[in-house]
Amino acid sequence: MKKYILICSMFLLAAACSDKDSPIMEVVDNVEFSASIMTTKTSLSSGATSWNSGDRIGILSRDASAAPGVSESENIPYYATSSSATSAFSKVGESVKASDVYLAKYPYSSSDTDYRAVAVEAPYLQKFVVNGSSGLTVPEVFPPLVGSGLAEDAIEGIVPLTFTPILPVLEFGFTGSGNLAGVEVELLGDLVERSGCRFMSGSASVDLSSLSLTADELGENASKVKISFVTNEDAPTAATLSATPVRVQLLVGRFTASEGLRLTFTYSTGEQVSKTVWSGKTISMYNSVESQNRHIYQEVSVPAKPFMPDIFRPIYLFGDLNGWNEGNPATMYPMFKDNMNADNYVYKYLGYLPRGSFKFIPEVKVGTGTYAAYCNDEVNGKLVFDQTGLGVAFWNETAGFKNISINVQDLSYSISDYDASSDVTWTTIGVIGTVNGWGDDWDMNVISAENNHIWVLDNASVPVGGDGYNCVKFRAENSWDHAWQNSVGQEWGTPFGKMVTSGPDCNIYFGPEAGTFKFIFNDISCHYWVLRK
Repeated sequence: MKKYILICSMFLLAAACSDKDSPIMEVVDNVEFSASIMTTKTSLSSGATSWNSGDRIGILSRDASAAPGVSESENIPYYATSSSATSAFSKVGESVKASDVYLAKYPYSSSDTDYRAVAVEAPYLQKFVVNGSSGLTVPEVFPPLVGSGLAEDAIEGIVPLTFTPILPVLEFGFTGSGNLAGVEVELLGDLVERSGCRFMSGSASVDLSSLSLTADELGENASKVKISFVTNEDAPTAATLSATPVRVQLLVGRFTASEGLRLTFTYSTGEQVSKTVWSGKTISMYNSVESQNRHIYQEVSVPAKPFMPDIFRPIYLFGDLNGWNEGNPATMYPMFKDNMNADNYVYKYLGYLPRGSFKFIPEVKVGTGTYAAYCNDEVNGKLVFDQTGLGVAFWNETAGFKNISINVQDLSYSISDYDASSDVTWTTIGVIGTVNGWGDDWDMNVISAENNHIWVLDNASVPVGGDGYNCVKFRAENSWDHAWQNSVGQEWGTPFGKMVTSGPDCNIYFGPEAGTFKFIFNDISCHYWVLRK
């Protein structure tokens, strides 16, 4: 089923039909008109693909010698005689005045007596119609379509009228996979303003449950428009992409963009991808007076959403530091998170790093043999997730302690040196809590002699917790004088979080189920893991 969504993005312009000199030609009173439907018209109406028998158009006529914009006849309704893409239209009652220039307007309105096209403004207060769906409200206001014809083209008294839209329509058919929450369309290059031009601007949203449109912050002469899909005021939803295009129509102003258009897609999970269409080409859209594009349709394959790791599972450093063994996380360096907030995409590492190259590998890619990892996008100064194993690694020139931060949502990163010379070097650090009856510490081990501030206890067997939970702390030298407290409000922040050296007596709480756990603690940054394996 094809899906059509009509977006009215800004103020639109009036259009007038062009004149053409021709000899006056006698036409019989029972003149008929043959009108063909353009795709734009059918999309903007109730989803029909043809005229329906009984559809009404209004016919006006004038002599070619009359001044432009002057109406020379009343508005006479003509009715479609068949249901097809092209239909003959016959009068019912009074006949249109025989003339040499005719103009038709759809839909028919008895109040239309001016030969000139009618000015239209958008957005409209209307419901949307999705092609192929039933039970939806047809728009209360149709953007009028204007057709014109000359009697000199008449064949046996039938004058052909081809309908063209007053409003320029930019339409995309999006294909791909995933759930799309919104699209931003931006004009690129020189934006040439002609007389009366209005560029796209502002923002709009489509309520997919009621198919109603709301728009705000609509401006003039800007270069972009944002479209979002919502089910209510607070919760964005998505248009589901597939091989069948999700068709989005934008009623736009007159514009010229010399370098094409950039489409920025936002997935329902927040990831964004961009794609340029008509790159380096001049795209011009005008109303029906002009000879340039009035309707452009472009099918666009939406780029796959970027890889996003499970924020509840680890990311590691690997590379020369572990002989590029991507199958053994025990040899990798762990990254930490400040908290488990749903919007926290930042992973951190503060520890020793030998000279050599490295990448960042999410747990889900460990042991796959693909070497898929976050790599160095040197051109843009960002991370890039490479699925091929051929991505550029980061290079660490000087061995020593490093402070590293990566953001897997916006793909930013920072790497700097860290002076650990004044940090306390502990002899022992252990885990203590309900898991061992608050008795003897479970001793942890440093990663290496050089990397001696990150402590690990792997494959720890945790029994069922009493009172509906388990809880632990970390302490040094088996002494409560050197214990760390959990941050207030983060007590249940597992598997990752950050402790403090002083403060209220707060533990790290986690579920009561028995299992095998991995505990990691960084005594400089105070970050921890309590990870169920």
